[in-house]
Amino acid sequence: MFERARHGLRTLLILIALAGATDALANDDRLQRQRDAFEQVWDDVVDGDWPLDANTRELLKDYPLWPDLRAAHYSAHLQDTPTRELRAFMDASPDLPPIQRLRYRYTEHHIKNARWATFSKLYDAHYANARIAALDCAALAAATQGTIAWSQSRRDALAKKLWLTSRSQHERCDTPFNTLKARGIIDASLIRERMQLAITARRFSLAQYLSESLGNADRERVVRWKRAHQRPEQFLTAAGNITEDNVERLAHATQRIAVRDAPRAYDHWQRIRQRQKTAANAHADVMRTIALAAAQDREPEAAQWLSQVPSDALDQRVLEWRVRAALQLDDWPAVLRAIARMDLAIAAQDRWRYWEATALIRSNQKPAGRALLTALAQERSYHGFLAADALELEYQFDDVPIAADDATINTLAARSDILRVRELLAVGQAARARAELSRAQRTLNDQQLAALARLTHGWSWHPEAIALLGQLKYYDDLAIRFPMAFDELIRAAAKRDQLRDTWVRGIARTESLFQHDAKSAAGAHGLMQLLPSTAKQQAKNSGFPWRGTASLRDAPTNIQLGSAHLASLNKRFDHAALATAAYNAGAHRVERWIRDVESMPAEIWIESIAYDETRRYVERVLFAEVVFTWRQGKPVTRLSRHLKPIGANLSLVGAASRLYSEAVSSDSNQ
Repeated sequence: MFERARHGLRTLLILIALAGATDALANDDRLQRQRDAFEQVWDDVVDGDWPLDANTRELLKDYPLWPDLRAAHYSAHLQDTPTRELRAFMDASPDLPPIQRLRYRYTEHHIKNARWATFSKLYDAHYANARIAALDCAALAAATQGTIAWSQSRRDALAKKLWLTSRSQHERCDTPFNTLKARGIIDASLIRERMQLAITARRFSLAQYLSESLGNADRERVVRWKRAHQRPEQFLTAAGNITEDNVERLAHATQRIAVRDAPRAYDHWQRIRQRQKTAANAHADVMRTIALAAAQDREPEAAQWLSQVPSDALDQRVLEWRVRAALQLDDWPAVLRAIARMDLAIAAQDRWRYWEATALIRSNQKPAGRALLTALAQERSYHGFLAADALELEYQFDDVPIAADDATINTLAARSDILRVRELLAVGQAARARAELSRAQRTLNDQQLAALARLTHGWSWHPEAIALLGQLKYYDDLAIRFPMAFDELIRAAAKRDQLRDTWVRGIARTESLFQHDAKSAAGAHGLMQLLPSTAKQQAKNSGFPWRGTASLRDAPTNIQLGSAHLASLNKRFDHAALATAAYNAGAHRVERWIRDVESMPAEIWIESIAYDETRRYVERVLFAEVVFTWRQGKPVTRLSRHLKPIGANLSLVGAASRLYSEAVSSDSNQ
């Protein structure tokens, strides 16, 4: 009887498990049908149609993105939707992002139709402190015209806030500004104050426009500033009497020249200082600009000019470039002096610990240098790996997954705002998903953020998972930080182009954090962040189909083109660091940077790259390649083996950089 009872219980548990599995499959099937239906109707709804039959409405009514469809429909039909119906919909979930977008459109609708009473209520309730210039200027215009009842003090306070900006203001402010000028509320002193803001921001077109309502002296002042900015060489050459009034413009013109020709700027400034003693007031900033430009251009006078920067302009950036200029001259005592003057927090960074250790070793202070290297070699970083190479030590990876319990992850995954994020991502609206994720993050504690990192990683949403770890300052979860994303595509492209797939992967991670729809301010697109012009030429060279910029939003095409482009740069430079730098800054710049280099250790060349972004980029790519190699379980190649000397046909260096030919010698030989 006992056996029959136990058998019956086992059968019941199996039936319950099967029922649960069946329910889960049914739920998954329903969710997928909801996603498919949403994607099928979304564009039509945005365009003003409503192609949802009764079955589709029934399917979608409990879908997390159902409010988005309704909000999009109302947004397309603001003119013919009953006000009560629209307000009831917005009031039901006022903080939901699609409702907020609808409310903004609704507010703009009232501006367009001059319904100022309703606009005023909406503005006061939702936008008075939102700093949205388009709405603030509309409110100012209405208050100035008297179509909304504001006190004079409130109107004038908003007018002053909107007026005092160095940028051109929203066009809706034009009419009220003109009215307030005519009434003397925006007077000459306010106009002059804004003109100075524009000059300080170097927005001379706005400054010139503002000066037109002032006197000749103000107009001439702006004209001189424009000349100094736009034609600095001509301005300096034509400068007559150098007075205290125009020293600031002369300094600006000199700094403009320094960006492209530091020695010429130095000559100009020496002449100006000889003729006008008051130039001393601007000397520190000008000398700082000239010295930094000279260092970045590897001018032979760079170290000397950096040493001449006055103490009141001697900031961390000058000290950093003093180190770099000294490195290029093999002036190791100067390296140590510059690092010794850095703030302790800066000097403690891996970069400067590495160069301090190097300088100590090269200054015959080997025990101290080796001790610094030994400590640094425990760090998982670009410079930590170089330190390990110098001492022939093993790399330290210290992979520790972030702690996040399943209960917190499951609770978070069930939250309505996180469900919305997941579904926006699932239906291809990644930009909106990112915006809503950012909004949701503000309500989470660190434990929940850790769970969210695990959750988004599970969705293969790698950019956001990596960013969340960065927000938490947790860098030890290498599976999340260095995911094997787009693995087959990257392996195939690298194999075709005869590249290390870990290198291609390092480029993709550094460029976009594996965000397939990434777009930079410079117009680069996709995983490998290619400019359309570069991609088009590469497609032509490689025989890949090209459909315009749309091709770059396709992950397989983007990876193929990016890998092919990297291969072409590798063929051109035959050096991992140079090709990586060229991928970021352009081949023409790298060719300029190596033009006069006879022979230089690659580590010093990388440290001396003129652009901070490119220097960090090269280091991150090379570091990421090592980590990706380790993550794949492959034998890790020494970082320094990819860093043969630059500027000469020297053979590939061995396990330790030639910077450390003496560092690995035994203590008895020191």
